[in-house]
Amino acid sequence: MHYGAKKIQWAPFAATNPETTTALPKYGTPVNLGALNKVTETINLIRVSGHGDNVLKVQIVEFKDGSLAVETLYISNENAASLTGAELGTTDGDKDLKFGSNDTAPYGGLAFYTIIMRDDGTKYYQGIFYPKVKANMEGESYETKGDSIVLNNAKLTFTVFEPLYGKYKHKSEEFDTEAKAAAWVDEKIKAAAGG
Repeated sequence: MHYGAKKIQWAPFAATNPETTTALPKYGTPVNLGALNKVTETINLIRVSGHGDNVLKVQIVEFKDGSLAVETLYISNENAASLTGAELGTTDGDKDLKFGSNDTAPYGGLAFYTIIMRDDGTKYYQGIFYPKVKANMEGESYETKGDSIVLNNAKLTFTVFEPLYGKYKHKSEEFDTEAKAAAWVDEKIKAAAGG
């Protein structure tokens, strides 16, 4: 049973030669996306069936793409610009974050870890890593203070791609400490040498 998620790290692809057919992508400088509230994964598969002699003979199932609905308590303007390709400030000293139809989100990697409770009551920690994703901001809602206060999380959607090398998702071994899971996340989302 999953009951927690922490330390969501994202890093853009390295500026030069980020992907090859022989190794996982290389990344630039990683950033923490804030206090993680929730990640909802949706994986889209292509399914094709072939029948012969009135029975199912062949079934092919292949990864198409996926999406991650991510909620954090807060996304800074700097991180939002890095994730989505939105414009942050201009040469005239303006510091506004501006979204437009020409924004181009960069590819990057995303990792976090979760806490899992076994049926015997013991818990362990497991890292989750998506080597190739691309982000966009979701619409926001704003509410006035009335008889109650409503907290709205920052929402992002990441499209999940299969990298040129390797699989689209990695799950770590079962770690007995939170520190080991956090170190695994750091190792997956780290800047390449010279990247």
